[in-house]
Amino acid sequence: VAELAKLGLKPVGIRRAMKYIAAHSDAQLDHPVVVIGAPWTVGGGSVFVPLFRRGGSSRHLYLRWLYGRRFLASVRFLVVREVKPSAP
Repeated sequence: VAELAKLGLKPVGIRRAMKYIAAHSDAQLDHPVVVIGAPWTVGGGSVFVPLFRRGGSSRHLYLRWLYGRRFLASVRFLVVREVKPSAP
C-alpha cells in the first residue's frame, strides 16, 4: 500500500470494487482482480482480501489469505488515482 501511495494511487474498498466489477464484468475474465483496500482479519491475525476471478465459465468472489503468499504476475490490483485538491 505504501508503494501505491508513492505512485499517487490508493486501494479501493469492497463496495467500490463490486460496483466496478458489475460495470466491467469482463475484467475478472482476463486477470484475477484483488481488492487490497478491503482486508479482513480473523482470529490469530490471519489477513484475507477479496479476489474476483473466473472459475471455468463463471465468475467468483474469493477471500485470499495473504500470509506468506505472493501474487502471480497475472493478478491486477483494483486502485484509483488519488486526486489532490489544486491550490487557489
